[in-house]
Amino acid sequence: MDLQKQVARYQRRRAHGRRRSFWQSLGLLGAVGWTVVVPALLGLALGFSLDREAALSFSGRLPGLLGGLCFGCAAAWQRVRQEWLNLQREESLS
Repeated sequence: MDLQKQVARYQRRRAHGRRRSFWQSLGLLGAVGWTVVVPALLGLALGFSLDREAALSFSGRLPGLLGGLCFGCAAAWQRVRQEWLNLQREESLS
């Protein structure tokens, strides 16, 4: 989509006063959820593989899970922060 079409679409939306719909908000919530879940599961899988391959004196599952959760939460925070900034920018333009 070229820039003129995007600007025209944006102006039509602003003229009608449309805000984020319920389904768009629900989609964002789902995307943020997956942003947390996927790294946590990958960290857990890494912990299981460490347990199987390396002879560690501790289980690698919990550190893997916690590392994945920390990474996922940080990524989700960035995503929500960016959406918030976009909403603030749109409100300031109107």
